[in-house]
Amino acid sequence: MPKGNTKYSQCLNTFKEKDGIQTGTIVKMATGEVFETMNSAFSYDKDLVSPICTIIKSGRYSYLLVSGISKKIMVKRLN
Repeated sequence: MPKGNTKYSQCLNTFKEKDGIQTGTIVKMATGEVFETMNSAFSYDKDLVSPICTIIKSGRYSYLLVSGISKKIMVKRLN
């Protein structure tokens, strides 16, 4: 995968253990980018406060990897 397809940023959200990341969650990055999740993840056992995130662009899709969550989450960019 070309380097330009991967971005790293701190996520400005707090993800609560009991809530998980729901489909439709708005994710704000320290870079100013805003994404909406297209699927959900519940595989973590503590609150995640401003975790480091990776956005991977693969073809026409983008995926969010959140530090502390093993599942990649499909996202669409809103801005």
